[in-house]
Amino acid sequence: MTFGARLLQHRKNAGLSQEELSARSGVSVRAISDMERGRARSPQRRTTEALLDALDLDETSRDELRRLARAGRIAVTSPVWSLPPYVADLVGRDTELDTIASMHGGLVVVHGAAGTGKTSLAVRAAHLLEGRFPDGQLLVELEGATPPLERLLKDLGTPAEHVPEDANGQTRLYRSLLAGKRLLLVLDGASTEEEIRTLRADPGCLTIVTSRRRLAGLADATWIRLGGLTEPAAVELLASIIGPARVEADPDTARSSSRCAGCRRWRCGSRATGSPAGRAGRCGTWWSRSRNGAWPRSRRATSTCAARSRCRWRTCRRLRS
Repeated sequence: MTFGARLLQHRKNAGLSQEELSARSGVSVRAISDMERGRARSPQRRTTEALLDALDLDETSRDELRRLARAGRIAVTSPVWSLPPYVADLVGRDTELDTIASMHGGLVVVHGAAGTGKTSLAVRAAHLLEGRFPDGQLLVELEGATPPLERLLKDLGTPAEHVPEDANGQTRLYRSLLAGKRLLLVLDGASTEEEIRTLRADPGCLTIVTSRRRLAGLADATWIRLGGLTEPAAVELLASIIGPARVEADPDTARSSSRCAGCRRWRCGSRATGSPAGRAGRCGTWWSRSRNGAWPRSRRATSTCAARSRCRWRTCRRLRS
């Protein structure tokens, strides 16, 4: 709801014409018309107070109109953008991408163990859906030092001096800034349902949440669970690391490598974990260590498994050479 729309509603409830409201408030008919049509989004404080007195509103309605007037002075610059770079080498997640791409709004929760590529998938989907959400795409790390709600307000163009100090005021301002927008929001690293209820965008927007937990208490959500890569996807990932020529030259060895102890940990689906910092993922880390001869054995491996790993390690070395 905008200031102009609410002003129009209050004027009609009071049974006043624009001319009558103008006579009571001292605000010109043209100014009232411009505000109601949305042409003037940020009335001055004295104009706002004059209209409030003329309409004889209760304190709750006065506070709401004041808030909407402030939101108009903090107009969202469209589009807004805070996504990490496009993830080009995501593999094995076509079905999950199709599920997100079919959504035109609402809430989707991407959940799974650490390193499965939740953020990579969310970022890839956000880039692909850019045209569907023309008012912007935002990503907020919920575990960051800055409170996420303050971060979102700043990303939406709110100057620091206009950010309310209390959480309720921040939430109201956040909702007013999102009103009527078509926005895609990525909430990365969620741990509780409550923080998502506070931060999720309006129904006309799409909110993608990543979490190690399923967050089953959220209403009207679509859940996507990420597990390990299939063998073909693991081979494709291996080719993106060591080069497709080596894999094509010896596909049997590549398949064996994708089943070995180290490769089974390549769950992320891309060469980077997908974090905004772009740190190396499990798969890239494993191959980097393997080039130095450091085989990452499982701590829980039995002597039999260790023997099998050494055997497969010799297979993996064939690919490296």
